[in-house]
Amino acid sequence: MKNLYYYLVFLSPFYLSISFAQNVTVSGALTGNGGYSTLSEAFTGISGGQTGANILITINGSFTEIAPASLASNSWTSVAIQPASGVAVTITTAFDLLLEFNGADNVTVDGLNSGGSSLTLDCQSINSIASTAKFINDALYNTVTRCILKGSSTGLAGNISDGAVVSFSSSSGTAGNDNNTISYCDIGPSGANLPYSCIRSYATNVKGNDNIIISNNSIHDFFHGTVSSNINSNGIYIVTYASGWTISDNRFYQTATRTFSVGGQASYRTIRISTPSDVNSGNFNIINNIIGYANSAGMGTTTINVSDNYAVEFETIILEGGSNGALSTISGNTITNIDFTTARAPSSSGLLSQAFFGIYVDNCLASITNNIIGTVSGAGSIIIRSRQITESNSTGVAGIVSRGTKAHTITGNTIGGITILKYSSSSTIKQTMGFVGIKKEGTVNPTIISSNTIGNPTANNITSDQSKANIIGIYCTASPTTISSNIIQNLTHSGPNTNGGSFASVIGILNNATSVSGDFIGGNQLIALKNSAVTFSPVEVRGIYWNASTTSSVTIEKNLIADFWIKSSSNSSLIAGITALSNNYNLYNNIG
Repeated sequence: MKNLYYYLVFLSPFYLSISFAQNVTVSGALTGNGGYSTLSEAFTGISGGQTGANILITINGSFTEIAPASLASNSWTSVAIQPASGVAVTITTAFDLLLEFNGADNVTVDGLNSGGSSLTLDCQSINSIASTAKFINDALYNTVTRCILKGSSTGLAGNISDGAVVSFSSSSGTAGNDNNTISYCDIGPSGANLPYSCIRSYATNVKGNDNIIISNNSIHDFFHGTVSSNINSNGIYIVTYASGWTISDNRFYQTATRTFSVGGQASYRTIRISTPSDVNSGNFNIINNIIGYANSAGMGTTTINVSDNYAVEFETIILEGGSNGALSTISGNTITNIDFTTARAPSSSGLLSQAFFGIYVDNCLASITNNIIGTVSGAGSIIIRSRQITESNSTGVAGIVSRGTKAHTITGNTIGGITILKYSSSSTIKQTMGFVGIKKEGTVNPTIISSNTIGNPTANNITSDQSKANIIGIYCTASPTTISSNIIQNLTHSGPNTNGGSFASVIGILNNATSVSGDFIGGNQLIALKNSAVTFSPVEVRGIYWNASTTSSVTIEKNLIADFWIKSSSNSSLIAGITALSNNYNLYNNIG
């Protein structure tokens, strides 16, 4: 018995060593098959020539990486990395990098996520250069799918070398990091440390990161609101050189209230594409994403707050592409269940001219179709709480903003269920947070705004109590524009806004463009525009107010204007159906 005891004692470490060494198993390689303790060791093992090989790397158990797992370019046909059948695997690291595709091609990391199999990659570093998965130096045709990707990178959006949970970086090769896919993944924080950005692309030269697919992912709990500079939180941020991305069927949300505790020009961004330096950048497809709620099941609310009177901007979808790029599409997205508090007081046009917007497109060809901003029925889907301490002279809240010199088509969108409120009754809070459903601004760009619904069928579903700001259905400051077959309904202002003309409390369609002819406003329905303030002061509600240059021309025809009302007892109050301040207009067959 004594001899058997010593035999077992001395043999046990050997078996433990074998078990540890086989956390990772490689098969199908020309060289390097066998067991390894970590993924980084397995990558070293297959670094020799692998021409034509179809390599399978199986993760048999959880472990902590002893070095960054970096896979370089090779001549294999494919590499598949996946957990063993029925095994839930977690790979963690305290290094700044967990998994790197360093010129590697045709690699698929598949967590499988069925039958008990799963794969979690968890990079716990809170350094700015940290990344859980990184694509660099012409990494091509790779896929990460059905994985849980955790990270806490504090990388900033505008710094070239900084990271994110998933980072598409620069290239020393000839092509860029192209044709890669991130799909069906859960992308969020490592523990309590929230990443500043979940997905980020920053190419440093004309070798852009092109034709990337980001689809069917849960992207959540990204936030940067406690440091006093570069205060930007990003779900997806694409900058400099890129084209041909498809961002589809993803969910973006916050599982808890996020509070900005510092000032400055802070931004909370869900999807931002900013590639104007690449004049050929285009063909972006942002399709069927759901933004808002508090989980992937579509329950609760994404709540973004401020601890003081900080000027935070909520940027939901931004597309600033190249001026010569191919047509981009933003379609079928839903932006809903959002509660946002800010003291931002916009004072100019452009990207910084809103406190909140659903979709913003500038200087690139784009089609914006069939999106829902708010809800198709009911009220209070998006709530904006204003803490302004300085007065604004520009729009505060906008559903869709079209800007720049390129043609935009805006059709079939629904904007409704939006409420703008004073944060408190304090007299220090200015009431200048205005609302526009669809806004066209900037320089000349031919735009079609057609068959949109601004204000859903529920009574009073777009409301504001801002006594020094108005509610506008469609607002244009540039021409030529075709505004046709839109429904603008159930817009209610509850504040005693005494402004008139283009500053009236409620306006269905407003045009303040100058010097350009050819506008058409036809076949629109403007129904139930109201000011419900009980006041002795005069208020105005207007249907169509065309306040363009006297040299401009417009045709206004076949519009339906109905059910306007006000509660003011002032004899100077005004309800106006159509006002055209020009010597060059054509009015035909309008019904009021």
